Amino acid sequence: LVVSASGAWAHPSCIEQFPAGLENGEPFDRYCDRNALAALAKVCLRGATNIGSYASDRRVSFQIIHAAAATGRDILGVAPRYTDAQKKSLRKIISAAWVVVKDSYEEIWDSRTGVNLAPMMLQGVSDLPYLDFSGMFIAALFIESSIVSVACFRGLGAV
Repeated sequence: LVVSASGAWAHPSCIEQFPAGLENGEPFDRYCDRNALAALAKVCLRGATNIGSYASDRRVSFQIIHAAAATGRDILGVAPRYTDAQKKSLRKIISAAWVVVKDSYEEIWDSRTGVNLAPMMLQGVSDLPYLDFSGMFIAALFIESSIVSVACFRGLGAV
């Protein structure tokens, strides 16, 4: 079903869940349960999620972070609305994630400019007009409060 106000796709079963007051052109698809970006935004707002223990009951957890939302950048599409306190905390995690990535992976060079793209991807921002990293997410794996692994991925569309 295409919603006329936004031109976006929505599932008929999700339309009943839309809050009132969407006549202002707010995208209907952000309220669809099967919108992948909306689902990722909900996961981001959960914060660290415990997934068990490791060696002598050391707590293991993971956290998904929307990079651009955490660093206060402009965002295209659906993103979590972090509080200022959350943003401050998440920026520290992103900085620690950069240390892990820098020490573990080869740099990703832009062929046009010779600029390393990895820091931009982790921060969800691009200084280059032809690249948009506002949809980038970071998955961080923790043992206690130490980051032991980092993945960076892009969230795309509806499911």
